[in-house]
Amino acid sequence: MDTYLTFAKKPAKKFCCTDFVNPKDHTKPVHEMTNIGVNRAVDCTCHVDAMIFAFECFHDGWGVVRLVGVPHKEVAFNTHLMNFLSGKTLKGAFFGNYKPHTNLPDVVKIYARKELELEKFIMHDGPF
Repeated sequence: MDTYLTFAKKPAKKFCCTDFVNPKDHTKPVHEMTNIGVNRAVDCTCHVDAMIFAFECFHDGWGVVRLVGVPHKEVAFNTHLMNFLSGKTLKGAFFGNYKPHTNLPDVVKIYARKELELEKFIMHDGPF
């Protein structure tokens, strides 16, 4: 889910994304378009409005969104508490949930052997 799909769609397909939704292109919420909502979503935008949109488009009672992008430190994620009480899950993913002290040295070794192309994961540089 992204409001910048023209930029992100091609690289996202390389990483097995199958469905793309730009909320600006639709008059109905995602849960109405799908009849129940989505089960899982990944947001890489760094934009808090897109993060909230991804979180709120789940079926009531379940769903997991993984936030990968890093918004500005002053930005607040505001959502209704019922979203959590109904079973929706919000997860962050610094380092892809690697544990830096134990897993990161292995990633560095893999990268040094040229078995991991980190450059393909970088789509743009954002302001911080």
